[in-house]
Amino acid sequence: MNKLDAAFIAAALFPVSSYSTVPSAYEQLLADSYILGTLNVYQSVELLEECHRAIWLVPAVATEKQAGE
Repeated sequence: MNKLDAAFIAAALFPVSSYSTVPSAYEQLLADSYILGTLNVYQSVELLEECHRAIWLVPAVATEKQAGE
């Protein structure tokens, strides 16, 4: 499978609210793992959701700390 095929599959499996049309390295890794059978779709989606929660929480925590100073 080439990178373009993997990118299409990653985009179909892991749509995100992003302006980027290229999957992140982590999304690519999860898609590749799913395609190879290392992860099932539920595991892939769960890991991706955890990653996205962490990404969105970090700026919020930083903003709260700055507001408290």
